[in-house]
Amino acid sequence: MIEGDNGILAVDRSDLIWLEMSVTDAAEVSRRSVAMASAGDKTLDCPTQAGCHRTATGNTQILAGADRAAFETVLPILTTIGWRVLHTGALNKAK
Repeated sequence: MIEGDNGILAVDRSDLIWLEMSVTDAAEVSRRSVAMASAGDKTLDCPTQAGCHRTATGNTQILAGADRAAFETVLPILTTIGWRVLHTGALNKAK
């Protein structure tokens, strides 16, 4: 949860990176990424291409849309989830 009284934006934190890995409308991802950026945080749009059953075993491909620095930061995490991780460029280019 990004917004609301108990959301990420309400918590005392710094330099968070939000990985959006669900099937979410591109406009909603963009709207939330603006809110994250205004708090000094980053957003990655990271849909998987195999479904949750294959993702659970690390047997999926992940398409990551975000700025390159944020992508490089989370790449070690993404490679534990998926066998192939591709940087697709800017946010919302991964779909």
